[in-house]
Amino acid sequence: MSNVENNKRWHKQWSEFKKAHCNKQALLNKFYAFIFAAVIVLLCSVTMSIYCCKLTKPTVVDPYRFINISIDINQGISFGNLNGKTWLIYILQSVLIVVLFIFTFISKRFVEWFFGSMAYIGATYNLVDRMVIKEIASLKQKTNGVLDYFQFFDKSAIFNFPDFFIITGIIGICLFSFIFFICEYKQKKKNEEIKK
Repeated sequence: MSNVENNKRWHKQWSEFKKAHCNKQALLNKFYAFIFAAVIVLLCSVTMSIYCCKLTKPTVVDPYRFINISIDINQGISFGNLNGKTWLIYILQSVLIVVLFIFTFISKRFVEWFFGSMAYIGATYNLVDRMVIKEIASLKQKTNGVLDYFQFFDKSAIFNFPDFFIITGIIGICLFSFIFFICEYKQKKKNEEIKK
C-alpha cells in the first residue's frame, strides 16, 4: 500500500473518530455520564471518610453482619501489597487512571462512559486520598494512605467505596462490552445472511 493510500485511510479513520467522539452531542453525553458518576462516587466516599475519621473505635465488628466497619490506613495497594513502595504505587495508579480516562473518552455508548467514569473517579479519589494526611481519631494518629473501612463479616480484606466503584466500573465495562460485542456479531451475521 502506497503512502498516499495510507494517508487517505488514516484521514478517513480520523474523520470517523471525530464524528463519533468529538461532536457536540457525544461530548455532552460523556459530560453527563462523568458528572453522574462523580456525584455518586464523591458523595459516598467523602461522607464515609469524614464519618470514619471521627469514629472513636477502630472497629465495629459483628460476626453475623454482612459488612462491618473496620478502619485501616492502607499504604500499599489491594490486600496490602507493595507496602512502603510509594512511588511504584503512584506510577501504577496513574497508569490505571490514564487508561480508564482514554477508554472512557473513546467509548461509544453511555453505559460504557458511565462505568468508565465510575472506575476513573474511584481510582483518582484513591490516588488523592493516598496523598492527603488524615487525622484518624480511632487510630490516634495522623498519617497518609488510603482510608479503608468496609470488611465482609470479620475475615475479608478491608476496602472502601472508591475500591467498590473501581471494581464495579471495570466489571460493568467488561460485561457490557461483551454484551455489545455479541449483539454486533449477531447483527453482522444476520446482515450477511440477508445479503445472500
